[in-house]
Amino acid sequence: MSKRDRIARDVIISGMLERLVERQGAKVASADGVGNGSGPEAQLMRTMIDAFAAYERALIRARTKAALAAKAARGERTSLHAPYGWSVGEDGIRLVKLPEEQRILARILRLREQGLSIRAIADTLNEKGLPARGKRWHPTTVARILTVHADAAA
Repeated sequence: MSKRDRIARDVIISGMLERLVERQGAKVASADGVGNGSGPEAQLMRTMIDAFAAYERALIRARTKAALAAKAARGERTSLHAPYGWSVGEDGIRLVKLPEEQRILARILRLREQGLSIRAIADTLNEKGLPARGKRWHPTTVARILTVHADAAA
């Protein structure tokens, strides 16, 4: 590999990969030479590189989460598909409420607050003949809607 931090962005995974390679009688080496070797200095350098790679991954994740939260707060879409209860506006950026889906979304939330299971909510929606984006309501769809709504409320 060209640089050690490309092997993994997790200290544990990096260590496991290195040990698995060593069990096969080989060594992990980087083209830039940093951390190569078997002495304590090389081991320290490998540990530091792995830790900084993990830190960099955590920073990227935090920045991405913050950027998506800022977009959501502005009422902009944050994925390819609009969440249930919304559609993408004419500008291709802003989300627009869909009144019928908003009523169904409110019903899903009420049913969950009443203690119904996800499966029971899906069954209730199907029994009432309420339209789903697919052919019918599935527990997975209800769970995804509840997760998205919980994330947005947080």
